[in-house]
Amino acid sequence: MLLNIIFLFAGSILGSLIVLLLKRNSNDNTKQSHTSNPKDIKINREKTNNILEEEIRELKSQFSKVSQEYQESIAKNKAYQEHIISLKEDISKNNQKDTLELKEAFSTIQQLQAREKELSILLNNHETKEHDLLNSLNIQEEENNILKLKIEQLVYESEQRSNENLLLLPKSILVVDDSAVIRTSMEKTLKKYNFHITLAKDGNDALNILSNNKNFDLIITDLEMPNLDGLGLIKNLNTEEALKNIPVLILTGHENITIETTSSQNLFGAFKKPWDEQQLINKINILIS
Repeated sequence: MLLNIIFLFAGSILGSLIVLLLKRNSNDNTKQSHTSNPKDIKINREKTNNILEEEIRELKSQFSKVSQEYQESIAKNKAYQEHIISLKEDISKNNQKDTLELKEAFSTIQQLQAREKELSILLNNHETKEHDLLNSLNIQEEENNILKLKIEQLVYESEQRSNENLLLLPKSILVVDDSAVIRTSMEKTLKKYNFHITLAKDGNDALNILSNNKNFDLIITDLEMPNLDGLGLIKNLNTEEALKNIPVLILTGHENITIETTSSQNLFGAFKKPWDEQQLINKINILIS
């Protein structure tokens, strides 16, 4: 807008100058017409016209330059305006993009805050559950300890009752003799004192019985028997871990009992037939008490 005003002002000045030059030329010609001859007037007029034409051409040239500069300024101004518009559009686009990114960032922050709140709630719930679980475990551990003590008490009481029952159960004695009369007499004597009696007719018969039942508290055996005698039976007993600790008493008709039994193992005494009942019972009670 300013350039248009300048251009119009320059055109107006150029027009005014041309008019002034033409008037001056006319005035000069009028003065010369009164003072000079026609030939001189013509020459002066031509000179003046040439000068005017030269000045007009100069003014037109300057005006043309000004006009060209004006057009260039308009073009530059237009380009500048277009550049400003482009910058405004870019700024607008960037503002829109920034606004969108800000909205997305704000939305992401809200989502993260919401998720953080959820995780905080879950963590609190987890801590509460963990605390409850620890309390439950502590309670369970206390109950287990109490139960363990009760079980130990029950086991102890059971063992005590078992031991008492064992004491109350009749002791088991294996009587080995080839004489049916001796076996029957010994069984009758021992049963009076509440002993459980098992009878065997010789050493082999006794080993067969012991192969099925090793829970005897005492073995009373004759020394001389067919198939397997008393010493042979004792030797077999000493070869088995479960039998070698069973105490053995010997019955014999020989006078010299000590000589015949000193080389025997697992032997805790010997009685001569017929035996003294009270001495025999006392010896048995000592061995199996």
